[in-house]
Amino acid sequence: MKINFTPKKFYVKFLKSNLMTKISVYYITILCISIALASMAFNSINSAVIVKKTSASAQQTLEALDQNLSYLVSNVSQFSSYVFFDNNVQSALKKSHSKGIDPSIQDDISKSLVNMILSSDDISSAFLFDNYNNSYYMSRITGSKVLSDDVKKASWYKTVEQAKGYPVWVLNDGKLIQSGSDDMPVSLVRMVYSTDDYKPIGVLVMNINKSFGNHIFSRLGSQYKSQFFIVDSNGNYITQNTTTENTIVSDFIKKSTGSTNDAIEKIDGQKVILISRKSLCSDWRIIGIMPMSELSKQFESTGMVILLIILINVLFLCIGQIYVTKIITKPLSKMKKYMAGIQNGNFQKIPIELVRDDEIVELKRSYNIMVEQIQKLIQKVKDEQRQLRLSEISIVRAQINPHFLYNTLDAVSALALIQDNESAYTITQALENFYRISLSSGKDVITVEDEINCIKSYVQILNIRYKDSFDVIYEIDDEMLGHSILKLILQPFVENAITHGVRNKHGRGTVTLKGHENDDNIVFEIEDDGAGMTKEKIEEIISKKDTRQKGGFGIYSSITRISLFYGVENPVSIESTVNEGTKVTLNIPKMSKEDRNGSD
Repeated sequence: MKINFTPKKFYVKFLKSNLMTKISVYYITILCISIALASMAFNSINSAVIVKKTSASAQQTLEALDQNLSYLVSNVSQFSSYVFFDNNVQSALKKSHSKGIDPSIQDDISKSLVNMILSSDDISSAFLFDNYNNSYYMSRITGSKVLSDDVKKASWYKTVEQAKGYPVWVLNDGKLIQSGSDDMPVSLVRMVYSTDDYKPIGVLVMNINKSFGNHIFSRLGSQYKSQFFIVDSNGNYITQNTTTENTIVSDFIKKSTGSTNDAIEKIDGQKVILISRKSLCSDWRIIGIMPMSELSKQFESTGMVILLIILINVLFLCIGQIYVTKIITKPLSKMKKYMAGIQNGNFQKIPIELVRDDEIVELKRSYNIMVEQIQKLIQKVKDEQRQLRLSEISIVRAQINPHFLYNTLDAVSALALIQDNESAYTITQALENFYRISLSSGKDVITVEDEINCIKSYVQILNIRYKDSFDVIYEIDDEMLGHSILKLILQPFVENAITHGVRNKHGRGTVTLKGHENDDNIVFEIEDDGAGMTKEKIEEIISKKDTRQKGGFGIYSSITRISLFYGVENPVSIESTVNEGTKVTLNIPKMSKEDRNGSD
């Protein structure tokens, strides 16, 4: 069985349904739209809130990591101070006066280095260089050794020297010391000064174990399925980065310049939040890559509660809709029985309930008043409304006339093809001016100056289309340019003069548009030297309604529209001689300020 369903048939069926059905359908439709919009708004707001809360939660995580990092860095720095101020170290370094290691000096220094390494799990190895580049070191692992015989050749030496004994964290460049397999690529380095005269007597280098970063990040990383690492101010990795190199992460690190930064990105098909925080203990920056799905779980319960509240409200609204529909449709159904008699000309008044005093009762009262007057007014209203609507339809069609628009755009296309850019630009500007003025934001009244400018744009378009086959002369008094008139009052007559006047003439034609004031009236004259017409044709145009011209709306419709608007009879007169031309005279009253305000 074939089901023939179209939106039009559904709409027709809807219009034929009773009022209760219409109200229910309308109410349900609005309700569904409201729910949909509310859901979208909720999702959008909720997503923004979740992102904001997630970002704040992520930053709190980094803050906790930074505190742990600060503690560990401070701990390592403190152990370096123990070596710095150790009496055995101070005494041993002061005894060194030449190249070559003295066993007694080595023994004293080694004891201090061993004690330091055993006291901290974070230090994997330690090197101490005296002023003669003698090196003393201790290491938890094999593989660490000195590669250069001159500590001053290290890339970081000048920076450490300028620090005047304060600890400096540097990246190992592999030129001075070969790090062990479990060493991080970062070391704490500081100059050792004599506690007597504060002269440099050595350089201390402390290498950090890889577990230094791992036990900071492992717990939080597993909790949120996240990844954390540390980079220096140049973006070099300090702790081990377990992720593969990613341009998104690299770009984020480069753009991270403030104390905190965050961004939402998609990496390997997963939505993540990238966060960074400048460490409080150094110029390092902690970077985190945290999945949004893991962080947002803690906020999902709030969204479910809000959604449940919305559904409960919808249920109560539906119950209210049923009740409201009944109290409205029941009295209206009773009114329908009385109103049905109007179809047979039986204008019977509707009884009014004394117990009610709402909008429906007011409707009944108004209906009863209408019944008293309807018989003597209905015919007059119908006639006037019919004429007014026909005229308004005509003016709207003339404002946006498809044939005129299509022909103009076709002319623009042709000019573009032959690369006549200047003419194409001119006709486009004229078209824009014509529609801007003719539409005039829905207003019915414009100034004489705007009307003339609209005509000029219209004529300019036709002149280009008709290859400059006619001239239009404007003789408008300047004093009348500020007066207000009904819009597009001249266009149909100018169009008729060009299309059916000068275009049907052999040779170049001329249209003259004149305007002047006459006491309380405004007079326009549209005169052409075209083909002209007979008196019979003039009478046919003025008296009949079916003589519409293709380019716009007909002369009769224009005259009717002007008469209805200004409340005058015969506002237009036409004089014409065959093969000599036609003259149309338009005589309309000036508009007062009240008339102008009432027509806007």
